[in-house]
Amino acid sequence: HHRVGGETATVLTEGTADLVAFRRETTSASWQSKSNVTEVVLQIVDWKFGRNVLDTTNARMQMFGYAIAAYEHYNDISQSWKSLPITKVECWINQPRLGTLYHEVIDKARLPSVRKQVKDTILACQVEEPVLNPSPSACAYCKALPICPAVQEMGSNTVAKILDGGIVTDPTDRVTDLVAGLGPEE
Repeated sequence: HHRVGGETATVLTEGTADLVAFRRETTSASWQSKSNVTEVVLQIVDWKFGRNVLDTTNARMQMFGYAIAAYEHYNDISQSWKSLPITKVECWINQPRLGTLYHEVIDKARLPSVRKQVKDTILACQVEEPVLNPSPSACAYCKALPICPAVQEMGSNTVAKILDGGIVTDPTDRVTDLVAGLGPEE
C-alpha cells in the first residue's frame, strides 16, 4: 500500500499495486567507458481482471501515482542495497481477460514533473465547484450528469423541440446523445 503526499503531511492519494519489485540492469561497457554500468529499475505491476477496456488517461495517472509513491518509499532502501539508486520506474497494467498490456517507463529525471502532474490533477478534482466540460469521453463516465448545466440545457432543448412538434424518430438516440454530451443534431 503506497501513498503520495503533499508538502505537508496531507495524503493526496493512496493505492495498492499488485507487485512492486526491484530489477538490477547491467549495461555492457562501451568503447567509451571501461566498466559496466549497473542501475536499479523499480517495477510496478497492476492486474485488472474486469472486461472493460481501460481509459488510458486514467490508467496512466494511476500508474504515475504508483510510480511516485513507490519511488519515494523505496529509493532509500535501494540506495542501501549495494549503494545503487533507482534510475527509472517501469509500470505495467495487465488486463489478462482482454489481452491488453499498458506499459510506461519513467526515468528518474522525469519523476518531479510526473509528481507535479499527479498532484495538480488531484487538487483540480477537489475544487468545490468543478468546471464541467461536456464531451463524449468525459460524459460517458461522469457522475455529475444530473447537475450538469450543459446536459440540462440539451435536455431542455430536446423537450422544447418535441413540444413544438419536432419529430423524434428514435428516443433512444436522443438519450444516447444527451448522455454522450452531444445533444440532438440540428
